[in-house]
Amino acid sequence: MPILIPTNIYNKLHSTIYAYFFLILFDGIFRKWLLPSLSAPIMMLKQVAAIIICLIGFKYIKRMTRWEISFFFVGIIVFATTMIFGHGNLIVALYGCLPYWFGLPVCFFIGKILTEKDLNFFSKVIIYTSIANSILLIIQFMLPPSHFLNYLGSEVREEIAYVSVSELASAFRPAGIFIHHTHNSLFSLLAFSIICYFLFFKVNRLNKKVLITTCILDILACFCSASRTTLILHIAVIIYFLFIINKQYIRRLFKYSIIGISLLLLIFITPIGQKAINNLGQRFESVAIIEQGNSNVITGIVLEIISRNIEYNIQALFFPQTLDGESIPFWGFGQGMSTQTGGRIMGIDKNAGFALAEWDGLRTICESGLFLGWIILSIRLGYVLRCIPILKKSINTSNYYPIFLYPTIFICFGLYFSWGNLFIANFTFFITGYFFTTLNKNI
Repeated sequence: MPILIPTNIYNKLHSTIYAYFFLILFDGIFRKWLLPSLSAPIMMLKQVAAIIICLIGFKYIKRMTRWEISFFFVGIIVFATTMIFGHGNLIVALYGCLPYWFGLPVCFFIGKILTEKDLNFFSKVIIYTSIANSILLIIQFMLPPSHFLNYLGSEVREEIAYVSVSELASAFRPAGIFIHHTHNSLFSLLAFSIICYFLFFKVNRLNKKVLITTCILDILACFCSASRTTLILHIAVIIYFLFIINKQYIRRLFKYSIIGISLLLLIFITPIGQKAINNLGQRFESVAIIEQGNSNVITGIVLEIISRNIEYNIQALFFPQTLDGESIPFWGFGQGMSTQTGGRIMGIDKNAGFALAEWDGLRTICESGLFLGWIILSIRLGYVLRCIPILKKSINTSNYYPIFLYPTIFICFGLYFSWGNLFIANFTFFITGYFFTTLNKNI
């Protein structure tokens, strides 16, 4: 037992963390296929688990850092400003403040509770789930959007309903076992990072052929997902790995690269492989022309990355406006208003999740105002950036697991993915707590 709390309480907390993990991982399976009529309650279950973890943790684990404490009290402040100066809807305000009250504390408590045995278990579950998810996504790619396996919880436009996804150039993006392709992007990135770690450093823990096969399936599924975000994140992480891998593993890297590239080339000359490349290529080309006005695909990609990640966030931080061009009140419009759930509760039926902003940096500023928004984003980014010096110590002690997990954590804490989405928020908090555990435990 890693901390001194009563055994029965520790067991309850430990079991709740396991439930939390599985509620996040298999959320889409229940909401899409098993119990679609109960989608909203199922969506909330993982948040309920997070609240239980915090309520138990607050009682028995007193020494949180200033980061968790600061975020918690900021949540109280923005709740008050929402009720006094913002939209004033109690339910939406409570929903919008969940990440502040039960976000960073969950990361902290999970990092204190999990053991090496838990890390091994969760790693294997993620790897084997990745196999099933990749195979399913590849199958979904060959089916029309109207097929039962491609159900995403909403109606499909009639003009594309019965056309194979492989012919749609990203007009429809399959999501595997998840409810949304963005959720699949984050899981795929996490799984790919864990697979690479085991291939290079712990290949004796799992069958090497299984790991290589899982990696190949993940990359093929990445192309079949028709998601630019998924592909770009994979490429960015591969470049990151090349920089941080120790020289002693270069031979292993070269060997796996030869095997992987050879197998991928064989796959990509098959009909499904060619369709995956053509489909994603058309997606990149259409975006380059429509969004950036540039017929050169590479230039269009670069311009879009700059636009989404640099220009957009500069605009959000220094010259914020809503999507409709409206100025931001000093105290903001109020928490939860620009989330899908909050928007629907407030009667915003059209583009409920984008009532104020599309990505999370601007969403935070719009809901909280410029002053409090800056404080929130400073804590959020500081929380993940403070880990960089710690990672250097991990390299010195040959503990590479947190090094491989860090890109997923960094991206989840960035200003792109929305914490207003319960899956993304709770995925972020669980995997961050998992990351904290790896800093002190070398599996």
